[in-house]
Amino acid sequence: MIFKKRKSKFLHFFDKTHPEINCPHFWIISHGNKCPFKCAYCFLNLTFRYVSEPVIFLNFSDIKKELKNFKSERPVLFNAGELSDSLAFDDKTNLSVFLYDCFRESEHFLLLLTKSNKIENLLRLRPIKNFIISFSINATKVAEIFEKESPRPLERLKCALKLKEAGWTIRLRLDPMIPIPNWEDEYLKILECIRLVDPETLTIGSLRWFPGLENFCEKFAFDFPKEKTVDGRFRLKKELRLKMYSLILKNWNGNIGICKEEKSLLQNLGLTIDKLFCNCMINSSSF
Repeated sequence: MIFKKRKSKFLHFFDKTHPEINCPHFWIISHGNKCPFKCAYCFLNLTFRYVSEPVIFLNFSDIKKELKNFKSERPVLFNAGELSDSLAFDDKTNLSVFLYDCFRESEHFLLLLTKSNKIENLLRLRPIKNFIISFSINATKVAEIFEKESPRPLERLKCALKLKEAGWTIRLRLDPMIPIPNWEDEYLKILECIRLVDPETLTIGSLRWFPGLENFCEKFAFDFPKEKTVDGRFRLKKELRLKMYSLILKNWNGNIGICKEEKSLLQNLGLTIDKLFCNCMINSSSF
């Protein structure tokens, strides 16, 4: 890994999503760049294609200064897992402890998004309602093929359950869904395990990527029926995405979100924005 001082702002607003794509705009805390798990499909392989190793910024104290000066008419959610895994280096950086101190008396919310199993720091802290941990999960067989360097999905779910039993707010992401052989059975199996955790919300999504990502990943990760969509990304064929989402919607009764998907497809599923509760949103019942 590379240690360096961040010269630009740590807090910035994510608002680049195409208007025909469902995605609530949100704030990002850029505590690092790139991820150690090296998932075969990850957009960070393109975003940080010229960065050799994950970057950890040394000047965390500037995050606290920026948060102190942050102005908003209402509470917002800060995502600390967009450009680097939130907990992958937590045993070395104690980022979660630092951010806990930043948010424990704040009106704003923090989202830690992770595939990591490094939850020891969180288990030593007293849960607070505006501190949310979201684990990214996938079907076991999918992870074996495309997420080889990350903790196994069942291990991530065990960590999620431990934190929930300790009192933390837990969300889960089943994203990106990838249509390997027998994908229906594989996703129903992991959905049964997700149900045992009973997260505040489950956000689903399917494989999607901008042109050029294939050049910085293992090309087999994108060898599926695809089409170019309204925001310039490639996505799985519409009929396939509808089938995948419908499988989850039919077998899930809790809060649901669908990540970065075309609004026209959501209409085909009979969904409207007000029926979705995405990973990066604040739950109104938290106020």
